[in-house]
Amino acid sequence: SAESDGTDEQLADPGTWSRGSAKHAEGKCRPCHYVRTTAGCLNAENCDFCHLAHRRKNRPRPHRRKRMQCKKYADMLEDAEANNPEVFREAIEGLSSRSAYL
Repeated sequence: SAESDGTDEQLADPGTWSRGSAKHAEGKCRPCHYVRTTAGCLNAENCDFCHLAHRRKNRPRPHRRKRMQCKKYADMLEDAEANNPEVFREAIEGLSSRSAYL
């Protein structure tokens, strides 16, 4: 809500609103990565990205090794689906219980 994330205070601060901020309350905006830098956002109020504060995502991006392992599994599953549907179903059930990333 606006009270819990400080949106009301931000709206009162000149320069925080941008065209991309219009959908902030609905949670459908995308944050501007430049607005909080030293130089700031060069597009100012014409920026298509939201200038209001956003919470960081709780789940960080998996390590490269984990992503590569998941890609390998996905390739094997694609092959199994095409050649052996029963093995594919068993593999899906086993993998879905092992990794939150998948």
